[in-house]
Amino acid sequence: MKRLKHLFRSKEIRFFILSVVLLQSGFYLNLWNVADKSWFYTFQQSSESLIIGRLAASEREGLSFKAGLLGRYCTEGDVFDQYPFYENKKQEAEKECFETYDSQIAGQAFVFVLLDQLSPFSKATNIRFFRFCSALLLAIILALFLSWVSRRYGLITAFITLLFCLSSHWLTVFGRNLYWVVGVLYVPFIFMLYRLDAESSKRKSELSFKKITLFSFLLVSLKCVFTGFELITTTLVMFVVPIVYFAYLDSWKRMKFFKRVLGVSLGVACAVLFYFIALAFQLSFVKGSLTKGFEHIAYSFSKRTSGGDGDFPEIIKESLESTVPGVLEKYWSGVAIDLNTFVDSSWRSFFSIDYGELILLFIIFSILVVIVKSTGKSVSDLKRKKALVIVTWLSILAPLSWHIIFKGHSYIHTHTNFIAWYMPFCLFGFAIIGNALSTSSEYVKKLYYASKRTYKVSFQLGILIILTLWAVQQYDGIVRYEALKSVQKESNLLASTSGFEIYQYDNKLWYFKSNASPTQMRTRFFLHVVPEKNESLPQVRRKYDYANLDFYYRDNLFSLPWWKVQKNDMIVSVALPEYQIKTIKTGQFLGKEIVWEADIKLP
Repeated sequence: MKRLKHLFRSKEIRFFILSVVLLQSGFYLNLWNVADKSWFYTFQQSSESLIIGRLAASEREGLSFKAGLLGRYCTEGDVFDQYPFYENKKQEAEKECFETYDSQIAGQAFVFVLLDQLSPFSKATNIRFFRFCSALLLAIILALFLSWVSRRYGLITAFITLLFCLSSHWLTVFGRNLYWVVGVLYVPFIFMLYRLDAESSKRKSELSFKKITLFSFLLVSLKCVFTGFELITTTLVMFVVPIVYFAYLDSWKRMKFFKRVLGVSLGVACAVLFYFIALAFQLSFVKGSLTKGFEHIAYSFSKRTSGGDGDFPEIIKESLESTVPGVLEKYWSGVAIDLNTFVDSSWRSFFSIDYGELILLFIIFSILVVIVKSTGKSVSDLKRKKALVIVTWLSILAPLSWHIIFKGHSYIHTHTNFIAWYMPFCLFGFAIIGNALSTSSEYVKKLYYASKRTYKVSFQLGILIILTLWAVQQYDGIVRYEALKSVQKESNLLASTSGFEIYQYDNKLWYFKSNASPTQMRTRFFLHVVPEKNESLPQVRRKYDYANLDFYYRDNLFSLPWWKVQKNDMIVSVALPEYQIKTIKTGQFLGKEIVWEADIKLP
């Protein structure tokens, strides 16, 4: 008991518990309101429906049905609504029409199925429990990272990093998702970070080549079994980041560094090969042969990267023909921190920070961290700061690797792939800001007493930095505003209904509405596109005769400079497929009730 009391007196343990509670509350309940409520509760329903469909299929047909793959039962209405099949076993479901998702072994679904079969509670309670567990896993993982930051860079630095994590709407919406179980993506990184930290502080012996290879194999295999190849390059780069950090901090010999990188590479290669063969074997039960299993994996890989010679639907071809700068621009201009959920203002762009601006902040604070010397700090302290800066800018390769290598996937999946910025680039970037702020007051005081002139120069430099950030933000807004002049022409107008004006320009559909209500901003848009030829649709959509491009306002909002925004203006742009379009049906629905709709026949 005394030992337990002593443990809880530790600042590190108390901070860890506080971090878990605050993060879990945000991830599971959106308690801090950093994410739009409708977005939070409907985020990635399409992917989650694969888990719900699998739970229903296992309940009805057995664990081995369709080789245990994720999937959905066919429905007359919303194909993503699999809850009736899961919650009511009497709900009629055609065994033959269960469509499998063939890109994962579905380890996360296997765990949920086992827990579901053991649980004495209702199906609705089980789903809430599964989400709670997913959110808790990510909260614990991030709390471990924050505890490491606290130990290495101080409690204030870690607390500021925690505040930034709590402010991330992307971490919040991903936290409880059953398909992503995003905490698993961080497990290899956190393990390596803590294991090398223990070695650095002499609490554990050095990792041998065999052990680091074995750990790499087991950890990456775990990630692949639970989440497949989702963000695989991001996870692998993230895995190597701690090695570089401690190699610099502890001045490893070159041979030791290269030996460890080789061990990790060997373990990772074996894990990926193991998963590749295991997935192909699993697919052979539904595809008919092992060869077809391998062919499907190769097809899935090529449609997410460069395409090769594959025969792809038009929307996939468009993504494969996209350029790397074009893809990166999407992720550069996305919103990283959005304070508009707290502030009722027409200056929406003023209260948000996009990733381009955030990266600029990281650059500025990286320079400050290196040049600012705290009073009485040793040379080793400066080296720790340099190590933090080095590892931050190395870790940017993690998200970039996915956006560049898998540009086909990133071009389409802008509703999910922003999470890659936090693996772990933004986490280290937040720590840099926290570390700079934690020493700034002491440094400013020292400058003031040393020289008023130096203080004046520092103040002027700070004002210049703020003005530069403001100018960068406004320039982007001006470019966007000027582009709208080409859109809102009478010749581009397709429909005008319920206060909405709908235009077609640059192969995009544009929605304009003044004085939109908060409900309209939260309500889901439906967008059904009927092609001239049914063959233009992906195979899975041909029986429906239209492409389903439903979306939420915040996923496709078009932001304006603050001085041009009228309160509650709504501007949305959605990319249309490249194939010839016959008709478009669009509008908004709340639940199953249509709020407004428009049927458009294209010339």
